[in-house]
Amino acid sequence: MSVRRFEPLLETSISPCPTFTAPTTPLAALVSKISLDNLGDNADLVADSLKKMGIHGVRNTFGMQNPIVRFARAQAAEQVDMKVLACQTLRLWHPVGKTQDIQLPRPVVAFLGAFNEGMYPELESNVR
Repeated sequence: MSVRRFEPLLETSISPCPTFTAPTTPLAALVSKISLDNLGDNADLVADSLKKMGIHGVRNTFGMQNPIVRFARAQAAEQVDMKVLACQTLRLWHPVGKTQDIQLPRPVVAFLGAFNEGMYPELESNVR
């Protein structure tokens, strides 16, 4: 049985890690792009708006599978982490470490409550 020796890797053979490019848009500007007030005046109108835009989601989720987070990410069009907190607030995390909270309008809060109870099955995504 022969023993294999491993040669140290040469620096030239190591590929560099991909670099991450942080968004250049300030967080306040991203917040202004997210027009939650325009979704509708009640839960049904919010659901209709999301349906027209083709936005679906998974019930009782708070991150990327949440339909409001999906809507907000589409509006912001930047790499910003988002999460719904206690069905009341949308929190944005900018890669440079800043956060911004957006109070969800009452119709959006009402929509999330109804969506989580299964009132809008046409907006439910099958992916979990």
